[in-house]
Amino acid sequence: MPVGVHIARTVKSEILAWARQAEGREIGGLLLGRVRGDGERALVRVEAALLARGADSVGSSIRFTPELMAELSARGKKKYPAFRIVGWFHTHKGLGAFLSGYDTAVHKEHFPEPWQVALVLDTELEREALYVRQGTEMVPVHPYASGSLDSAPSMPGTACTRYRLARPGRLFGVLLVVTLALAVALAGRAWWTRRHVPGAEVQTPVPAQSTARGTVPAAGEAADEAPSDNSSSAGQEQGAPPGQRYIIRPGDTLWGISERFYGDGSFYSEISRLNRLSNPRLLYPGDEIILPEKETKTEASSQ
Repeated sequence: MPVGVHIARTVKSEILAWARQAEGREIGGLLLGRVRGDGERALVRVEAALLARGADSVGSSIRFTPELMAELSARGKKKYPAFRIVGWFHTHKGLGAFLSGYDTAVHKEHFPEPWQVALVLDTELEREALYVRQGTEMVPVHPYASGSLDSAPSMPGTACTRYRLARPGRLFGVLLVVTLALAVALAGRAWWTRRHVPGAEVQTPVPAQSTARGTVPAAGEAADEAPSDNSSSAGQEQGAPPGQRYIIRPGDTLWGISERFYGDGSFYSEISRLNRLSNPRLLYPGDEIILPEKETKTEASSQ
């Protein structure tokens, strides 16, 4: 017998609707769906049903002739090409949900696979039974065989059984491997970006430097501080003292430094010459330059 059977609710709803339209007559037809596995280890999922229109009845059952089976099989392949015939169904009215001797003979003749099932519904008493093959016998799946249509209990092997992951540990292992691979890929991309993309390097702070004027602040710490009034005024009136050193700050230009210390921006050329600057326009915050004496410009002008 199959280890699990699931019948979709839409299948039962459709069968009950056909039974109401039949106005008390017994109906029957095929059950179609999917099968996973084989033999006694099969998992059966019923996804659709086909009504045997105009079928003759035999007592409380339906006559399944070879012609009827051929017609139903052709309809099933056309309408549901992805499904297989997984069993059959028929209804009773007020007689209970069971398989008669004729029903058992029908199942053995037309549904020989060990995973094919038989569903019986009593539309008046609201009972249903699911029969499966066990060896050469058809046996009901208890207590589902005597359960109500609306309150059949959930238990292994009944129509309420759902599929579950057979090996959840394998899925978790795959997810872990994928996660680690993504982490390694992201780390490698970050390393490559730092080495090959301009401007992507991590900027490290410039430590404070000790000079003749005292401690020079690190880049960005005191970039917005203006020079003291004493040094500014002294530079404009007397020029820079011999050998005075100056630390370049953000926004500084040689012209501005020259104006600040000498009162004349054109003295920038002497500052550039003394410090051997290859490009007077290119100054780096934190660099140190030497300010020449003011008389140097006077002597150069007189010559």
